[in-house]
Amino acid sequence: MVHFEANRDVWLTWYPNKFVLVKGSKLIGVFDSGENAYVAGVQRFGGTSFLIKQVLEQDPVYFIGL
Repeated sequence: MVHFEANRDVWLTWYPNKFVLVKGSKLIGVFDSGENAYVAGVQRFGGTSFLIKQVLEQDPVYFIGL
């Protein structure tokens, strides 16, 4: 997540609203959907961890009320 935040401003210019696939400190790919990024991540990394995040100015906030 640190790599994403460090590069968010640049990626906002290059890849606005796209989904990035990040492994460690490396940008692996840019996708039109989170689903496509997920499939690529699983194919490449199997069961190990990776990050998929949409490139937005601000992260959405979700409120769940009970």
